[in-house]
Amino acid sequence: MNEFLPIGDYGFHLWVAYGVVLVVLVWNVLVPLFRHRQIMRTVAGRRGGRNYSADIREKHKSPV
Repeated sequence: MNEFLPIGDYGFHLWVAYGVVLVVLVWNVLVPLFRHRQIMRTVAGRRGGRNYSADIREKHKSPV
């Protein structure tokens, strides 16, 4: 375990690379979610404030 974290003399560079990859992966998940919410708010504002995504969910609700 003592050799795993430093990975020889390249540990710092490898862990920085892993960190950058992790940040990019998280970014690729979060940005589209926030952009979708922003677009939905914009569309709702143009349509008079109606929440069309809730209307669609209600329309396709399965009877239980």
